[in-house]
Amino acid sequence: MATASPGDTVRVRYRASLSDGTVVDSEYAEHPLEFTLGSETVIPGFEDAITGMRTGQSKEVVVQPADGYGAYMPERVIVVERAKFANLVEPRVGLMMRVGPDESTAQSMTITEVTRDSVTLDGNHRLAGKVLSFEIHLDAINPA
Repeated sequence: MATASPGDTVRVRYRASLSDGTVVDSEYAEHPLEFTLGSETVIPGFEDAITGMRTGQSKEVVVQPADGYGAYMPERVIVVERAKFANLVEPRVGLMMRVGPDESTAQSMTITEVTRDSVTLDGNHRLAGKVLSFEIHLDAINPA
C-alpha cells in the first residue's frame, strides 16, 4: 500500500486543539483539506505528520511552536495613536487589517486592545507560541 510522499496530493480530515482542549481549527467532517506535500501550504509539523501515512490511517500528533506557527514575538506588537484611525475605520478588538507603507510591504495585524488614546496591533499569528495537538485522518493520496 502506498504511503504519502512529497509531491503527492493528499486529502485529510483533521482537528487541531490547544493543550487545554480548545479546538482551534477543524476540517474533520464536511470539508477535508486537500494539498500537495512539499508545497509549504501547511505548517511543517502537520505536513511531517502526514508524510509516510497510508490511505485510511489515523493518528494523533503534538506540534511544537517551532514546527507550527513559530514563537510569539513581542516585537511584532505595536501601539499607535487612536487618532491615526480617524479617517480609516472604527478600531475594535479582533479586527484584522493590513498595515504598511504600501501593499507590497503591508503585513496582516490584529487589533488586540483599544483605549481612548491608543490602539494595539499584533502582527503575530493567533497560534504563534502555541503547542498544537492534531487528530488526523488521511482519506486519499494522489501520487505525484
